[in-house]
Amino acid sequence: MIWIVHVDPRIQRFLARLADREEVLCGSPEDPIFREAAAPEAIVLAVTDPTVALAFAHRHASRHPGARWVLVREASIGEAELRERFRGLEALHLAFPPDPPALRAALRRATAAEPEETLPERRQREAVASRFARYFQDLPLPDTRQVELAGRGLIIRGEPGTGRLLFARAAHLLAGGERFLHVPCEAATRPEELAARLRRGGDVRELTACLDGLDQVPASLQRELLGWIELGVPEAPYPPEAVHWMVLVSEQGALLPELADGLAALEVHLPPLRDRREAIAGFVAATTEQWCQARGLVRRFSDAALAELEGRPWPGNLRELESTVLRMLASAEGDVVELDASRTLPLAGSAPRETAAPATSAPIDRVVEPAPVSPAAPAEEPGVEEPSVVQLAAALAHELRNPLVSMRTFAELLPERFADPDFRTSFRDHVQDDLCKIDERLARLAHFSELGRGDRKPVNVTELLDRMLEERRGEIQRRRLLVLRELETEQPHAIGHEESLAFLFECLLALALGGDSERADLYIASHHHSLPNGQPALRILFRFHDGRAAAEGDRPDLSPARHSLDLWLAKSALTSTGGNLSIDAGSAGETVALIDLPAA
Repeated sequence: MIWIVHVDPRIQRFLARLADREEVLCGSPEDPIFREAAAPEAIVLAVTDPTVALAFAHRHASRHPGARWVLVREASIGEAELRERFRGLEALHLAFPPDPPALRAALRRATAAEPEETLPERRQREAVASRFARYFQDLPLPDTRQVELAGRGLIIRGEPGTGRLLFARAAHLLAGGERFLHVPCEAATRPEELAARLRRGGDVRELTACLDGLDQVPASLQRELLGWIELGVPEAPYPPEAVHWMVLVSEQGALLPELADGLAALEVHLPPLRDRREAIAGFVAATTEQWCQARGLVRRFSDAALAELEGRPWPGNLRELESTVLRMLASAEGDVVELDASRTLPLAGSAPRETAAPATSAPIDRVVEPAPVSPAAPAEEPGVEEPSVVQLAAALAHELRNPLVSMRTFAELLPERFADPDFRTSFRDHVQDDLCKIDERLARLAHFSELGRGDRKPVNVTELLDRMLEERRGEIQRRRLLVLRELETEQPHAIGHEESLAFLFECLLALALGGDSERADLYIASHHHSLPNGQPALRILFRFHDGRAAAEGDRPDLSPARHSLDLWLAKSALTSTGGNLSIDAGSAGETVALIDLPAA
């Protein structure tokens, strides 16, 4: 069915003849015939009065979102002007009188079937569907019809790591949306910031706007958003009816009642993993099967390993469990994945076993529990002394002795083997490498001496760590390192000096990734929580493993972290921030660094 819309019946018949279609409905913009007519495939709207035509488009674009529009403008109306006035409407533009082949070609394009799914689109859809099945196979979720109808208003509640964003992406694909726009809201404080993020959706016919952390923004901004839902995002290239709104909030997150009513939303609650323990075995099996199929390998978890995974509280929920399972699969040396206590259990004597921890403990509480500390005066704790000149001397001696010993050994052999060209080449390469290591240490010392000590202010730790890891992406890929991260998104800010925090993380990343081993791995997590003294803190965990320790006899006192210049510099940089750093070196090269920073 094609609609032909013009104020003059003669022009209606003229356009209908040019269209050369069997099913055509003709009428004027104010004709009531269009109110009860069947949904059209395409609408040919002749624009003689832009105001009248725009009113017609506003009435029917939302009623028939699947219809394609062809705007035929009078010669006195410029195309640029018309595109500006109808910028929220995707349409084909022609001048009157239209060339018959051009009009028919436009209608063919308008009524053509949607393009078939491309291979990347199909792979993305299958990946989302596969992960959705693994995450939610045991939950009684709304049926597909409910989710599809709720595409314009869907509120997804749950703790971090329960799969809220995955659920939103699956609902978007189910509704057949054109574009999915993930909008983190926790850092937005002004309407202009949020509106600018929403305008990135571009000129599309359908947009799924997924607002992540909307419960973290001020009530005034939520009220502003309510107006956008009803009337459209300011200066957005798409109309209000083109947007499907999805809101991700924490389990107890507060939304204004009028905002929830404005969304007319279906609300979905995703329970934490501690309430779904019976699903852990199935999730581990499905994740293992997918991992093995992608790599052509065979792996299975031993009964002891599976029992341990089922017994842990998993405060990071499915994301934390998934990260642990993937790390265990990657590091397994045989077909059976056993429990490696040094890499999946709490370090001996450092914290209670997870089975004794409360269900609401932070994801990284199980590793090390430092002594309480106040932001203004860090407290001393056993085994973690304040940085001192003695420690600096020991660290420098350790860092510089190794390259100097190597250089001295080659220098002693040089006279007797100087005639050997291979030895001369090897000598040159080793000396250059050792000199580079020394130069790096001295450069880091110089950087430390130049650190500013300005006012402390809120710093987005998640963005800072993401940026620093992205800068090291090439090295991580080249050395085939395994880097996993579970970073706080709802409350990612800490109080401190941004330059000092960046230097702190630079030192810890150098400590974790600075070796030559290709078996090294790094796990970074952050979580907002309260210290035992009630003060809010952002806790950051660095847990890394280096295969070099196996050559040192698995002795924790020989861990590189124990005598590292990077560690001394990290502790010193943290002093100005008012935080606390705990470090523990276990067997098999595992090192755990735990930082508590004053929360913003």
